[in-house]
Amino acid sequence: RVTGRAQSNLSTQAPIVGRREERDLFAGCVATLETQCNGAAICLRGEPGIGKTRLADEVAAQARQRGMRCLHARCYEREQIPYKALDAVVDQAISYVISTGEGDLLLSGIEPDALAALARLFPFAAELTLADGQKVSDLVAAADTPLRKEAAFETLTRLLAAVAGTSGILLVLDDLQWADAGSVDLAEVLL
Repeated sequence: RVTGRAQSNLSTQAPIVGRREERDLFAGCVATLETQCNGAAICLRGEPGIGKTRLADEVAAQARQRGMRCLHARCYEREQIPYKALDAVVDQAISYVISTGEGDLLLSGIEPDALAALARLFPFAAELTLADGQKVSDLVAAADTPLRKEAAFETLTRLLAAVAGTSGILLVLDDLQWADAGSVDLAEVLL
């Protein structure tokens, strides 16, 4: 029976062939980010099957070797669940924040309504705990205010900035053409 999507390791096991010009371009961008810290966005387009995902995997491996944190979201055709495309990024970011114990520092100064809005869009955010021991999930239950996407997006931006720290972050949005409208809006905010 089908239990879910298989995670293929073929792209990372096979050696990358060619693409020297593209790899050099990405390596130059990563090197620039290390010195200037002002960010960059790159759109990698091409016909299906030419190796875009494999190239992105290679770039992520190089970025990790330089100490950057890498988060990866993959969009799927016909999967129009709101914000589904970036759930994986949020889960990875929050897992990192929880594992390093940086949650309190990140959450200080963020309005409870903004945290509740984030947890409503991305349920994994409910795992975060405030400095006083209160869970974000309690804020969601107590919040009377309607969902404010702007507050959730701003909180997520702060979360990703905390994950980036001083070493930087590489955010890969794979097959963005299949993303739902909410994920596209959020990707624009992040960019």
